Amino acid sequence: MSFTHFVPVLCTQACVSISSLLQTEDVEQLVMPTLRQCAEDKSWRVRYMVADKFTDLQKAVGPEITKNDLVPAFQVRRFRGLLSTPLPPRDICWRNVWLYYVISFCRVS
Repeated sequence: MSFTHFVPVLCTQACVSISSLLQTEDVEQLVMPTLRQCAEDKSWRVRYMVADKFTDLQKAVGPEITKNDLVPAFQVRRFRGLLSTPLPPRDICWRNVWLYYVISFCRVS
């Protein structure tokens, strides 16, 4: 993993930790811009880390930010259709991973 991928991956974990300590207004202003960038990063590793921490983020940021920021992240263009389009056999495991995250996300909501 290159240094350019390593920093955003670590930022995602730090954002989860910081979000649980701050008030909602501060999370929106200080943490969410970084998380938005990570969720839309070109690197799949960075996006995967955001997805991996989604339910932790959801618990840390609260219901309002979840509704306004985290739910739309599941609807971004690169993820839209992931569960409904036919995938080659090698990509079926990714569909299962995303299904796990969607189910986990819905359980916390």
